[in-house]
Amino acid sequence: MRPAALAALLVLAAAAGAAAEPRPVDPAARVYLVPVGQLPEKWVTDLVGYYRTKLGLALQPLPPLPLDRSALDHTRQQVIAEEAITLLRRRLPRLAADPHAVVLGLTAYDMYIRGTSWQWAFAFRQDAHFAVVSLARMDPANWGERPDEARLRTRLRKMMSKNLGIMVYDLPQSRDRRSVLYGPILSLADLDAIGEDF
Repeated sequence: MRPAALAALLVLAAAAGAAAEPRPVDPAARVYLVPVGQLPEKWVTDLVGYYRTKLGLALQPLPPLPLDRSALDHTRQQVIAEEAITLLRRRLPRLAADPHAVVLGLTAYDMYIRGTSWQWAFAFRQDAHFAVVSLARMDPANWGERPDEARLRTRLRKMMSKNLGIMVYDLPQSRDRRSVLYGPILSLADLDAIGEDF
């Protein structure tokens, strides 16, 4: 076989085997990103640009929402995940009533899920429309390590991608550690070990 013909066949084979970009299950879906409490704007800006490039997905940033006392466990010094979702629903009633809206809250505060025995959590989802993600345990500095913004950014993107995959693209969790959909994620080691793609 001539080299040119062989090259053409290889290109066709690669194209046939390439995974298509996922598409939102709901074509009318609108995805909103909401800081919960104080959060540097750079994290929101970075995520908006990242998903526009990676998935062609337009995340719409919203103004930060101040944390209510009802969303805080003062004894544990943590945000209560379920109450953070309640706060999002209460403060964003139009989006809460919109079946096409997907709202992701992002907080720098440590968080736990009241309905589990876990001491803390990276994220919590409630139905296919609301989730909240916490950066606190992803930050090396919060573990007494040297600050590492690149590592924190990678960890945050992985957790955001997992939630987007489940909520926007209706993808199942995976047992394949190469997938960002791997679950459950129970530790930083789990989060660091998984890939960044669906």
